[in-house]
Amino acid sequence: MKKITDISIIGIIFSISFLYLYTFSLSYAGIPEPGIILYGKVLDNTGKLLTTGELNITYATGDTSIQNRTQLNLIQGDNEQYSYSILIPIETQLPGYPISENAISISQTPILYTRTAQIENTTIIMTDTVTVFKEDIGTAQQLLISKSGDTDNDGLPDAWEQQIINANSSDSITTILHVNPLDDFDNDGFNNINEYLNQTDPTLANIPEPGDINCDGSITIVDAVIVLDIISEKGSTGNRINLKADVNANETLGIEEVNYILMKVAGLR
Repeated sequence: MKKITDISIIGIIFSISFLYLYTFSLSYAGIPEPGIILYGKVLDNTGKLLTTGELNITYATGDTSIQNRTQLNLIQGDNEQYSYSILIPIETQLPGYPISENAISISQTPILYTRTAQIENTTIIMTDTVTVFKEDIGTAQQLLISKSGDTDNDGLPDAWEQQIINANSSDSITTILHVNPLDDFDNDGFNNINEYLNQTDPTLANIPEPGDINCDGSITIVDAVIVLDIISEKGSTGNRINLKADVNANETLGIEEVNYILMKVAGLR
């Protein structure tokens, strides 16, 4: 009798295990990781904060495209007001299983995505290019979305591009089609799309002090950590980085910058 009971128990355990694995395979395509919290402001053409509407965020690479949606809402920060906060799911892929439809596949190798943010049923849309890799797990990233007449649909408002067109009447940039988001018009180390997102002047070079790698106006141990991450091929830490903050004017960040920064922090320079 005991033998039959043991066999029955083993059978029940096997059945439960099989059911669990089957359910897991149906419910999960990859191993869920802490996702990217994307937050920020949505502005109309007058600069007014928008707090109503549906935001659609798309990450696309190759034949893969994932979408996540959220409703705009008034979000009160410590010193700022924002329009939205949305979690972008991240999964580590399991051999033989596809990633969930709305999740980003994460790996040690950086993956380049075209990111599009659009407010449904409006002309508010912006597109940029982002690199996502393992260090992005569990991070919070800010994204400004602005209403604009964007005739060439390059993520830069026509009115914003016009200041670059007007900056030099003798150059070859005469229409908005000539303003490339990836160009660095003022040659300060930040391309046009970054100047727009950071709300800086794209026609006026903002050259940081040598050693101020993240361009926050001061030289701290954080700058040294950023350079060490770059040297170890981990990429940036998500901070704003300018190669022109190098100490020997070769626009390359290396051990010389680390030594310089540490000496500045220690008061030896």
